[in-house]
Amino acid sequence: TLICSIFADNPFWGERITKLGVGKHIRFKELSKAKIIKALKELQNEDTRKKVAVLGKQLKAENGLTIALDFIEQKIHTAPVVNLD
Repeated sequence: TLICSIFADNPFWGERITKLGVGKHIRFKELSKAKIIKALKELQNEDTRKKVAVLGKQLKAENGLTIALDFIEQKIHTAPVVNLD
C-alpha cells in the first residue's frame, strides 16, 4: 500500500502502515514522481510480501463485525441520550 495523504486521518494511517512494514506514506505536499517510484520499488521486496501475508492472515482471523457489535451492545446503555422534544 502506498498512501499519499491529503487530510484528516490519512497521515495517521500512512504512518501506521509504514511502521508495520506493509506500506509507504508520502504526504501530498511532498509528492513527486521520483518519490512514488522509489516507494513502489521499496515495497516490491520479499520482506514486505511476508509482512503483508502475516498481517493478512491476522486480519482474516479477526471477526471485526462481531467484535464491534458486541462492544456497541455492551456500551449502548451508557450512551448519552439527547431529548429532542
